[in-house]
Amino acid sequence: MNFNATGTFQVARIAAGTGHSCAVTADGVGFCWGDNSQGGLGDNSLTNRLTPTAVAGGHTFSQISAGRLYSCALTGAGAAWCWGLNTLGALGNGTTALDSVPQPVSGGMVCQAITTGNGSGRQTCAINSAGTGFCWGADGQGQLGNGPPIASVTTPTAVLVAGTWTQIAAGAFYSCGVRTSGAAFCWGADAFGQLGNGLPKAATDQPSAVVGGLLFTEVAPGQVHTCGLSGGAAYCWGANLNGRLGQDTVTTTESLTPLAVTGGLTFSSLVSGESFSCGLTRGWRGILLGLQRCPASWGTAAPTTQ
Repeated sequence: MNFNATGTFQVARIAAGTGHSCAVTADGVGFCWGDNSQGGLGDNSLTNRLTPTAVAGGHTFSQISAGRLYSCALTGAGAAWCWGLNTLGALGNGTTALDSVPQPVSGGMVCQAITTGNGSGRQTCAINSAGTGFCWGADGQGQLGNGPPIASVTTPTAVLVAGTWTQIAAGAFYSCGVRTSGAAFCWGADAFGQLGNGLPKAATDQPSAVVGGLLFTEVAPGQVHTCGLSGGAAYCWGANLNGRLGQDTVTTTESLTPLAVTGGLTFSSLVSGESFSCGLTRGWRGILLGLQRCPASWGTAAPTTQ
């Protein structure tokens, strides 16, 4: 994919946050653009940018994640760096001070994945080289998964489940992940059943298993609903406002357990937004552009091809 802005770049990764977007080029250079009022573009300024601007520091990144006015990225060696809004410790550097250039996450972890909060979320999670999950930042609803919630945690803390993770994704006020076994877990806020544990809606401060016996390859938490992939089939749970669960109806207001998305499509990737869901069907080629371009999406009851 060509990345046309002030020049032409080969984009390897792209991420859409709340108010800004970021990308990593094929040679590992980070670029961000959009709202920079809290330093989330990482260019050593607070100036909004209409075109991609290089992240300061000369780092070579392998992946990048854009959150709510902040961003995080991993180098090829697995070092984690974050920049931008930090009032609740989402940068993981032991402070709550805003920083407009990348700062190393405390602890010197070697990471294989990193994720920033979706929508209003201000928590960050990562998986280290051994497969252990860590989260930091806002924890008012237990979204860090490390025990009784407190306002915030400014350095990485281990998620409270034994064993290893293949994926962790941070949503809004809650987080979800997939274990090596394929079992999915969620933790944090649960006002609409977005944890998928089938229990009366109540926040939980440590991982709770998604019920139904499904084995997942990935989960995608949003604002008040979650979707996941199992054998290429999409399942969603939580709030169904605007039809975001893909049930071909909006009469189902919410579900505490996973429901199969209608249409029989086979997906390779999913993403959940604040009020809709998107999926990339197998056979498509290209990059899933966050919530901006989706070959199949639903937020009006059933998946529609774009």
